[in-house]
Amino acid sequence: MWDVFLSYKRSGEWPTWIKRHFLRLLEHHLSDELGRDAKIFFDEHCVGPGDELDSEILEQIEKSLTVVILWSRQYKFSVWCQTELELFLAKAESSNTNTIFPVVVHDGKDEEIDERIRSIRRLEITGLTNPRMQEFSDEAVSLANEIKQLAASIGKAVEAIDEFDLPPIADREISIIAAREGTPSQVLQRLPRLSDDESQDVEDPDY
Repeated sequence: MWDVFLSYKRSGEWPTWIKRHFLRLLEHHLSDELGRDAKIFFDEHCVGPGDELDSEILEQIEKSLTVVILWSRQYKFSVWCQTELELFLAKAESSNTNTIFPVVVHDGKDEEIDERIRSIRRLEITGLTNPRMQEFSDEAVSLANEIKQLAASIGKAVEAIDEFDLPPIADREISIIAAREGTPSQVLQRLPRLSDDESQDVEDPDY
């Protein structure tokens, strides 16, 4: 099982910032909270070349206890990111513990954030996402402090979840469709929550 699934739109320098700053800090602080090495699914590290990326990620979502959503405007318009969000929302519906942790990484209108996660307490770090920030700069120190608090909340959630009681995230047909068709749009056809208006004119992106 994974303690955390990182859901983000892979584009530009976001993977660089995540690897250099966000991921290593989250791993460090969450490991302290759990008293063991934290297990965090980050697709660039955990899915190898040649894997069926879509079906593999769907499988890892089902194996994940919580999700950190790195929210940006690109996330909103990414078909695959929306698929990941839908599946984690489906998991959260049948759990009494908060399993979704939104982190706003880019300035945007509040109303653009999905209304179902808008009410969840979220971490806003839009001023701390410079991929070239120096290790001991004021920005880096502030980011470390914010992630430490995030890790504390995630740690409590992970310890409260009984992984054996977690239901499947969705109908197994979703995984079958993804593996067979190989396109996010095919998966979204099985998910009623994303309306046609929201998915209209959006190309299948590279995560």
